Amino acid sequence: MNFQITDSAVDAETHIVEAAGELDVNSAGALEERLRLAAESGKRKLIVDFTGATFIDSATIGVLVVASKRLRPVRGSIVLICVDRLTTRVLEITHRPRDRALSHDG
Repeated sequence: MNFQITDSAVDAETHIVEAAGELDVNSAGALEERLRLAAESGKRKLIVDFTGATFIDSATIGVLVVASKRLRPVRGSIVLICVDRLTTRVLEITHRPRDRALSHDG
């Protein structure tokens, strides 16, 4: 498995998850668990940093959709950070309107 996922609390309502490497069906469960635990602990704003991601597949997109739906009842949101142009394009095409994607050309 060529991925790494780390996370930490930013403040009482914000949590950041950094996902690096190849994010596919093999890593989707680990990403989903981090996002779920953050939401269950009361975090309403989740930041997912894909700066180190080299690949994102539909399983990863599915995790983001589920996390977004989980935050809806508490008026939460997900912010996506990405620098890779291809990954940014995939996220732009598939991100939900209430979520925000922050991208920077690398």
